[in-house]
Amino acid sequence: MRTTSFSLEVLALLFLTLIPWPGPSVFKITCSRDNSKIVRKVIQNKWMPVLERFQVKLPLECPFHPARDIFAPQHAAKLQHRASQWTCAFCGKSFYEERHLDTHFDQRHKNQINKAEDAVCLADYCDIMRCQVLAAHGLLSGAGKPVTDVEVWRDLEAARRALAPAGARGLARAPQRHRQRPRPGSPPAPDCPRTDPNADNPESEEKRREENEGDTNQTAELCDADTVESSLPPDSRQKRLADLQAERAACDPLRLQAIKVRCEKVVHSCIATLLLHLTQHQFTELEEEMQRAVCWYLSCDRYWEEAAPAARAFPWPLLLALATGLALALCMCYYIIWIVFEYMHYY
Repeated sequence: MRTTSFSLEVLALLFLTLIPWPGPSVFKITCSRDNSKIVRKVIQNKWMPVLERFQVKLPLECPFHPARDIFAPQHAAKLQHRASQWTCAFCGKSFYEERHLDTHFDQRHKNQINKAEDAVCLADYCDIMRCQVLAAHGLLSGAGKPVTDVEVWRDLEAARRALAPAGARGLARAPQRHRQRPRPGSPPAPDCPRTDPNADNPESEEKRREENEGDTNQTAELCDADTVESSLPPDSRQKRLADLQAERAACDPLRLQAIKVRCEKVVHSCIATLLLHLTQHQFTELEEEMQRAVCWYLSCDRYWEEAAPAARAFPWPLLLALATGLALALCMCYYIIWIVFEYMHYY
């Protein structure tokens, strides 16, 4: 009996060894990289200067701390040598745009992310940071402005191709019959090839061929350019702005009020531990400034504003230079007048 039970245990153990060992768990990323980048830039541009002014740092308990960002390792691996060169610190490959480097991270280094339990997806706070508004206006990403060598070259090429190619004076001369013909309200393409009812007359056909021989190439290029231009897709930025206008018309004050309350709670919990390093007055002032930088916009009147006008610093160096120059000028005038009167008194 004991031998039989022992044999069954051995058989069960052998059967378990045939079961394959479970492989490593796959960590699937559902966090938007673009929205996380916008939130990261808002923190850097809006909150970090306020914290530096109070001489404190963002606590680790704050979900916006750089060490808790799920894309922190990849963001730290971005090396920018110049405006048009981004290098991956993991493998050393270089790219001429940051978005290509982000695609490289998704394809080659997708496991180089923050897998800690307290890792935070910054894109989850896009409703607080107004990612859609900032992305549409291009305030943080620099949209609409050429910041790389390739973008500058691309804009120049687009501007060059947008101009109609001008031929020589002899080729660009229009026939007399084209000048006398009245123009309709919105002709589709007056010089484009079309069917003529007088095409059966060989004499008139030969005359027209001689008259149009000079501007045939120019007409063809213009017609082709119109065809290509009409087939281009609409500007995505203008589409985003139109969508924002539609959402602005359908604004829900109660929803934005709930988002604003959540924003204030996030700010308070983010800097709660700084109360140990600041006085009550300083902590209250810090909290108000951080809320004014982000939560202040969460209303139907201010949600679609681009940015609050920054207070211009008073030009103290310029005022000091003007005062110094004025003092020197008065001294020189007094000295010259004193010498002149002394000279006249002497003689």
